[in-house]
Amino acid sequence: AYWKPCLLAKLVRVKLSTMIDVHAYWDVGHMSLDALHRQMCQHGLAKAILSPPCTQVYEPDKSAFMYAVQRIMLRNDGLRPIAEAASQSFYDKAGHLRMFWRLFTRKGQPINKVLVPDNTSLLTAIETFENLYAWYWVNPTAMPEREQIQRELKHPKVAGLKMHAYWHKFTAQDAYPVFALAEQAELPVYLILGFDWLDSVVDVLREFTHVNVIFGYGGFPYFDKVWKAIRAFPNASVDFSSLHLDQNGISAVLQVLGSERCLYGSDCPYNFKDEEGRFDYSQTIDRITRLVLGPEALDLIFRRNAERVVFGE
Repeated sequence: AYWKPCLLAKLVRVKLSTMIDVHAYWDVGHMSLDALHRQMCQHGLAKAILSPPCTQVYEPDKSAFMYAVQRIMLRNDGLRPIAEAASQSFYDKAGHLRMFWRLFTRKGQPINKVLVPDNTSLLTAIETFENLYAWYWVNPTAMPEREQIQRELKHPKVAGLKMHAYWHKFTAQDAYPVFALAEQAELPVYLILGFDWLDSVVDVLREFTHVNVIFGYGGFPYFDKVWKAIRAFPNASVDFSSLHLDQNGISAVLQVLGSERCLYGSDCPYNFKDEEGRFDYSQTIDRITRLVLGPEALDLIFRRNAERVVFGE
């Protein structure tokens, strides 16, 4: 087996030596799986759940300024419609980032969407890594053959299904068959919402009470409104992945949902770079530990909630 405990991981505090990253990406243009393994070992992560690549060839980091402006607008009821209108102009029909918006990526590089995520290649790539798992990411409007999905969902590396409504532009009704698949397979769903989804959140949770749903990126793009909507549903939680949620946002969601409904995620290998421009797990960890939540709350966020919600432990 590839995974071997390392001395650095043993030196990390016991409560944080079994951390689980519930949302990362397989993007060899940024980080090889070997390098990811070393990072996880260094920072005390026991498991990480990866998604297939979301862009063709390479995804450049987006500008920190763009993230900051977007966070402000999306958490403000008056400004959110402006952010929504702007988002409609980001990509053309082929899924390519338009030239103007490339100015807000680092070095003006292009972003070309993957419309049908390559789960098969990801499952093959992580086969020998005991500590790596996969979100089986599907686009409800461009699904693989049902036989292929049902076969691959039985793969021991599949942690659950993933959908990204903001990225792939589909409705809640489009997503219902995927939730039904998750229910049948007894798997959780990692869901990143899109605009026009807010009124559907409660309907989905009521319809699929036996499906654990993780709302990715802290409930992006509705944040506070999502937290209040899902508070009454024990099968709903959020994660802290990406710069879509800053430390103030993490603190705010904890006030609403508590540490029992929040999971650690990184969005590795994007953003959170060290001085040499490499992804640094410590930045994603420190912004949570700096909140001084206490060992019990930290253990819930970094490990126990993921064991319960994702791995059924």
